[in-house]
Amino acid sequence: MHLGDYVNAGAALVTLTDLNTLYLNMTLPEQWHGRLHVGQEVLFSVDALPAQQFKAKVIAIEPQVGVDTRAIKLQAQFDNAKHLLTPGMFARAALQFAPEQNVVSVPAIAIDFSIHGDSVYVIHKESVVNKDSAGKQPTVSRALVQSDGRVGDRIIVRSGLKAGDMIVTSGQVKLHEGAEVQIVQDATLDAAAKKMQGRPE
Repeated sequence: MHLGDYVNAGAALVTLTDLNTLYLNMTLPEQWHGRLHVGQEVLFSVDALPAQQFKAKVIAIEPQVGVDTRAIKLQAQFDNAKHLLTPGMFARAALQFAPEQNVVSVPAIAIDFSIHGDSVYVIHKESVVNKDSAGKQPTVSRALVQSDGRVGDRIIVRSGLKAGDMIVTSGQVKLHEGAEVQIVQDATLDAAAKKMQGRPE
């Protein structure tokens, strides 16, 4: 608009924004539906202030799952009294769930995510040594898994694996069903597993 322009009835002239309270809109896969509730804490960050972390609380949960996305929409409220954030910013958010005990998790790099389902390569338990007396190498088979949230660089697995299963964490692109592998222990992954607290993102 310019000085002297004619204005039609109902035309938008200005945008009024209340910076004191902002709303964070996000989506989650439908499998999280049973663990969502109003009042849940959300931690989030924005690119403009990468060194800071902010807290919001869930105030609304969409009662229907998206037909196309199979995702649930949520809205959280943030007290922006200091006016640090402005509407329209992109945020990276993580819902806070109660810690889980005795869950199976695997390094994210071990999972092959595809439209046909998530899978990992499992090393056969009966051939856990590098070579037995018959000269056989350990072999692998592909197992479909149901993943359920991320904990740092690890993924929680609800089905398809059990505690104690050995899986392949590198070189999967070279593998196929029944392929022979060489087992190399990774102390870094072992240490990460011990630190897991069960707080999915």
